[in-house]
Amino acid sequence: MINFSEDAYSFTLRKALLYRSQGRFPRIILLARSCQGARFALCFDKAQDTDARMRFQDLEVLIDPQILEQYQGFELGTEQFFFAPRLVIKPVLDFRGCDCNSKCNNKTEDSDEHV
Repeated sequence: MINFSEDAYSFTLRKALLYRSQGRFPRIILLARSCQGARFALCFDKAQDTDARMRFQDLEVLIDPQILEQYQGFELGTEQFFFAPRLVIKPVLDFRGCDCNSKCNNKTEDSDEHV
């Protein structure tokens, strides 16, 4: 499942049309997991056979199937960042946990189980 705000859709579609001639599609990637939640980014990449594909209107967005299964979809919006808009990607299910024991001051005995 994927949803875009009107501004995020327009922003992403303009870029997607630019990269389409190079065979590159929008891809959601996981940047980091932390106690504040997961952080995602959008890049433009060539499709792989193992990619999951999500469609929203005229956009096809690629994602790793394991990430899609874990977060159950995404909502994309925009926010004003200094003088330009930027995308905000929020997962449907927000997993909060560290991916590295050394980064978190809230370690627990079961911290090895955090993924």
